[in-house]
Amino acid sequence: MKRLFLPHFPLARRAVVCFFVVVITAVLPAAEPEAIDDAAATEQAVYAPGTSGICFDAAFDGGRLCGCVALSENEYEVIIRPEDAPINNSAWYAFRVTSPEPRRITVRICYEGGSHRYHPKISSDGKHWTPLGPQAYSRDKKGAALELDVGPESLWVSAQEMIGSSELEAWIGRMSRLEFAERSIVGRSVEGRPIWRLKLAAGRPRGAVVILGRQHPPEVTGSIGLMRFAEALAAESEPADSFRQEFEILVFPLINPDGVAAGHWRHNVNGIDLNRDWGPFTQPETQAVRDEILNYQDETGPKLCLLLDFHSTHGDVFYVQGKDQPTEPADFAARWLQALSARLPNYKVRSAAEATERPTSKKWGYETFGIPSITCEFGDNTDRRLIRRVARRAAEEMIRLLLTERDQAAPYSSFRSTYAYRIP
Repeated sequence: MKRLFLPHFPLARRAVVCFFVVVITAVLPAAEPEAIDDAAATEQAVYAPGTSGICFDAAFDGGRLCGCVALSENEYEVIIRPEDAPINNSAWYAFRVTSPEPRRITVRICYEGGSHRYHPKISSDGKHWTPLGPQAYSRDKKGAALELDVGPESLWVSAQEMIGSSELEAWIGRMSRLEFAERSIVGRSVEGRPIWRLKLAAGRPRGAVVILGRQHPPEVTGSIGLMRFAEALAAESEPADSFRQEFEILVFPLINPDGVAAGHWRHNVNGIDLNRDWGPFTQPETQAVRDEILNYQDETGPKLCLLLDFHSTHGDVFYVQGKDQPTEPADFAARWLQALSARLPNYKVRSAAEATERPTSKKWGYETFGIPSITCEFGDNTDRRLIRRVARRAAEEMIRLLLTERDQAAPYSSFRSTYAYRIP
C-alpha cells in the first residue's frame, strides 16, 4: 500500500480531496500494510489510507497525527510521536476522521517515544466532548485501540477536550469586558503569537498576585482550574470586590501558544520546556512574562505577594515551599491549604514540599521575591466539575487570607533586600 501525504486543506475541501485519493489509490498495486516513518508526516497532515475513502486529518490548532496506515478496510493504525526527544511522557494526540458512508472502524494508536496516557475524548463539533466509553476502548503499555462510529461528518478524537488558543483567547475577551479588567499583549512567542496578560484591579492596590498557565501544551485540566480560579476573583461579591481594591491580579493563561497550536507534548517550537527556562530565560515567552512580573519590584507600586502556576499531572497536588524556606506572608501555603481542606471535607488536599534545582517558575518566584510560589496541579482524569469547585474554593480562601494581611505594617517587603532580582 502506498501512503499519500496531502498538504493542509480547509475542512470544506476535504471531501473533494478524499474522492480523488480514492480514485488514485484504487489503481495502485496492492501491497502489504507498511509502517509510517516519514519526517514529513506532521501534525498538519491529511491521510487517506486504503481504498475505503476514510480520511484522517489534524489540520487544526492542537492537532497531532504523525502517520496513518490501513491494516484492513475497517482497521487503521495511527502514529503519534513527540516534537523531539527525550521528553516528558505527555503523549498528546488529536485528529478527525470522516468516512463516505457510516461505518464502525477500529483505530489503533501507536506511539513513538512515549506511551498511552490520556483516555480518549470524542466530539462531533470540536467543542462538546465525551469520554469514549469503556466498551469501545482498550489500552496496553504501548498504545490503545478505539472503536469509532464514523461517517460523512467529522468525528473528533483527542487526548483531552480541546481548550487551546481560540478557547483561551475567547475567555480572555469575555473577562476583559468587566469594568475592572483589561487585557494586553506583553510579548510574542517564537512564531509571533501573542502572550496575553489579563489584569483585574480596582482602586489603588497595594499588593499583587500572579497566575500562570499552559506552559506545557497538553495540560488542559490546569487551564480549567486557572479559568475558574480567576473567575472567582472577578466575582460580584463583597470579598472579591474588597480584594480587587487591595490587590492586582495578573493572569497569563497561555504562555506556550506555539506548542499548544502544534499539538506538542511538552515544549515550545524551539524544543525548550518553558517551565525549565525560569533562570536561563532563553525563550521569548518566558522573557516576556518575567519582564512583566519584575515591574512589581518597583517600591512605589503594588508588591507581589503570591505566584500560582497551574498545571496538570496524574493526580491533584499542590507543590509548595519546604519548612526551611520561609515566605512572606509567613506560612501562607499551609494556612491556605488547611482552609481549603476545611471547606471541602470530602476532598483530599494533597501537598508536597518540592525543593528542586530545576529552573521552574515556582523556584524563580520564591528566590526572586521571597513569596509563596505554588504549583497547582490537577489530575488528567479529575472530574471537571470537581476541578471547578476546588479552584473556586481555593480562590475564596486566598481572598480571605490575603485580606487579613492587608493592614499589617509594610506588608510583603521584608524579603526584598535578600531576594531582590538583579538583571545582568
